[in-house]
Amino acid sequence: MLSNQRGGEEVYRAGYFRGLRPEPELWVDEWADRYMRIPQSSGAAEPGPYRTDRTPYAREPMRCLSPAHPCKRVVTMVASQLMKTQIALNWIGGCIHMAPANILLLEPTQKLAQSVAGRVDQAVEAVPELRERVVVPRSRKGTNTWENKQFEGGRLFIATAGSSSNLAEKSVRYVYGDEVDRWEMDIDNEGDPVKLAEARASTFGRNAKFYFSSSPTIKGASRIADLFKMSDQRHYYVPCPHCGHMQVLEWTNLKWDENYRLVQYLCSGPECGAMIDEHAKATMLSKGEWRAHAQGDGETVGFHLNALYAPLGWTSWSSLAKDFDDALIMQKQGDQATMQVFYNTKLALPWDNAMEQTKAEVLQARARAENYVLGTVPIGALMLTAAVDVQGNRLEFIVIGWGMGMERWVIDHQVIMGDPCDSRTWEVLDDKLKVRYRHASGVGLGILATAVDSGGHHTHEVYQFCRIRRWRNVFAVKGDSHSSKNIIAQRPSRVDVNWRGNIEKNGAELWMIGTDTAKDWIYNRYPLESGPGALHFAKDLPDDFFAQCVAERKVARYVKGKRRVEWTKSKAERNEALDLMVYALAMAEYLGLHRYHENDWEKVRQSLMQHHLFEDKTLPADDTQPEAPVESLARTVETFQTAHPQAVVTHRVTPPKPVAATPPRRVSRSGYLITGQPLTEDRDGFTPMVALEPGTMQELGPGEEVEFSKPPDAGNNYPDFMRQQLMAAAAGTGTPYEILTGDMREVNDRALRVVLNEFRRRLEQLQFGVYVHQLCRPVRAAWLDMAVLAGRLTLVDYAQRRREYLRTRWVPQGWAYIQPVQDIQARMMEVNAGFNSRSEMVLRQGYDAETVDEENAADQKRARELGLNYKTLVELPTEPADKETP
Repeated sequence: MLSNQRGGEEVYRAGYFRGLRPEPELWVDEWADRYMRIPQSSGAAEPGPYRTDRTPYAREPMRCLSPAHPCKRVVTMVASQLMKTQIALNWIGGCIHMAPANILLLEPTQKLAQSVAGRVDQAVEAVPELRERVVVPRSRKGTNTWENKQFEGGRLFIATAGSSSNLAEKSVRYVYGDEVDRWEMDIDNEGDPVKLAEARASTFGRNAKFYFSSSPTIKGASRIADLFKMSDQRHYYVPCPHCGHMQVLEWTNLKWDENYRLVQYLCSGPECGAMIDEHAKATMLSKGEWRAHAQGDGETVGFHLNALYAPLGWTSWSSLAKDFDDALIMQKQGDQATMQVFYNTKLALPWDNAMEQTKAEVLQARARAENYVLGTVPIGALMLTAAVDVQGNRLEFIVIGWGMGMERWVIDHQVIMGDPCDSRTWEVLDDKLKVRYRHASGVGLGILATAVDSGGHHTHEVYQFCRIRRWRNVFAVKGDSHSSKNIIAQRPSRVDVNWRGNIEKNGAELWMIGTDTAKDWIYNRYPLESGPGALHFAKDLPDDFFAQCVAERKVARYVKGKRRVEWTKSKAERNEALDLMVYALAMAEYLGLHRYHENDWEKVRQSLMQHHLFEDKTLPADDTQPEAPVESLARTVETFQTAHPQAVVTHRVTPPKPVAATPPRRVSRSGYLITGQPLTEDRDGFTPMVALEPGTMQELGPGEEVEFSKPPDAGNNYPDFMRQQLMAAAAGTGTPYEILTGDMREVNDRALRVVLNEFRRRLEQLQFGVYVHQLCRPVRAAWLDMAVLAGRLTLVDYAQRRREYLRTRWVPQGWAYIQPVQDIQARMMEVNAGFNSRSEMVLRQGYDAETVDEENAADQKRARELGLNYKTLVELPTEPADKETP
């Protein structure tokens, strides 16, 4: 067959006898210890021969993955960077070598899939037993690409778990699912991707083997936690070095001091209580053993391991303690995400949202301790947003005050009884939106933006109400419960169409609200009692208001057989207050308040203080707020309905503080820009000057008028202004103004030389400080290492003389002459004076000195042969044959 190729007989004979040689019968952990190599190019912290003794806890999972083991499914719910991926590589390598068959490897994203494919390629290249079985990559034929690798006896398919097509039409024996908690809940409406993946191996029966690994996510929505519950739930027991008591390392037993210098583990032995130092962990791990905590389904073995088991030199106990304290600080500030990441990736535990949820009683107790009532604005609240929830027989209305760091106050809460189909109900709401609330400084604050819920049965009425009030920032909104949505969309959708079906440009607008994201934001900040993100409640809010604030829970539920994570409430619970807070938060995001820094809030506060100088002093001199009488809702509704059964019923839990009437002014004193920024006023007597940006919409009160300033010299200094702007831009980027703009009008030759030399010096710093040291040198070193290790390049004593082989002179492209004659003469003088060599001058031009010399010599030789005499060719005098002849 190969007789026409040199060495064909030997190749045929070697392949024939290798086929007769029986494959080794080893467990996967034994195969890994004998054959697996971790290449240095993989970036691993410990390259070289794989040693299971380094991570003893990985031995049993690999043994269960062996084809000879009777289990069908292996599940590892472990912390990050412990053993998941390397176990998979060992298993895949062992299967290719000892029991080849089709393998399916699934990752949550294509980026991760390509990364793992690269690690597979590196392992194949480092292990000769795999290299001789895997087909050499041939891009034209597609027999070995990153997603399809052919080997003797099967193929390795690498794909993402986000498409049903990747999980169909492939018959495989082995399936590895990595980071399954990051997979989609449902794939193309065809069901759970884990079930779809296992269905690919249905024809292999009991010979199929599945391996699923991941760190968990949310309790009730964690796929790896559900798989672990199906298993026998094995935990790794290690002995105490003092008493020998076998125990599971639990986070609650780790103790540390405030400087993290002394971090020890408290033995859980009943009669021990000794403190274990971390250096004893190596011995403890080597003597550890896995013990099952449940019977399981008889087919699945599961392993749980947290980061406390990380070998010495990996994640230390002190770093874990510091990470936990950092997460605890963030949690106290309202950020639960950092603590969730710690639970998921370090402790390998699902995050329990219900465990961290604030109770209604806690919020109510905090409200009773506040010193303000509804209708008044505390000193810390600087801007107001409102939200309206539309119910079948009423409108619910809330006003939220916002302060530094998105700290919040419930300023007002009203219930407007009446049919939303009745225009009089909306007229009452319109009057409420125009109310100005008295700030503690004495200034009357208006509502900057209002969200009206349009998701009920009165969408048409909501659109009609908001359509003509859009200039007052009154918007129709609708909730979107999909996860990862922004709190408010980047732009609205237009919902009005004409008789032709075309969208009306000036019609009603609908803003989509990411309700799940907003509720996560709100619930994470409920525990905060003060400071950025905290929520304050007026002391006279009704009791059911607090229950409505925490009426929902984040749970995982199955809808038509598909699992979804969502916020839910029971049918008996009301959640209007929570919905109102979501919409009010969306309006704050619309105004950009979440991007305000401390200095921005300080400008707002100063603006209020300036207004205070011209306001009537209606509040007491001290900081206390006068309490307003609380009116009974039931009595108000009953009385009003008896006298006017067909009229609109409105109720205000607490009447607002009256705002004193003010004399006519030339501009509004408490107006705000459409962006939510306060107006900055320069007062001259009693006539303020207001700077209005393009596109500003300013509301004028009765009797107010505006005069626009028209300076006579406006625009004359525009060229100088633009020159200053471009010079500032050039300075910020480190680029000379002349090079950035090409403006050479005010530059002479000497100044240009100074500018270019300085600019070139900055570029040379980048060339040699960044590109050479951080790119060129590492790439060349890695290339030499791979070439030598692969046997493609032979260098004598490379390991001992590696630094000599890596010594390189990196030559960038040479700079062009500024003044050619002067520059060349200057370089010749440097060489003649001995300040520099001729070779160095050639290198500065970006050329090789030896190559230039060879070309000059060749030119001179050719000129002599052809009898040419060019002035550019200066031939060195030849040495006479007779040295004594003058």
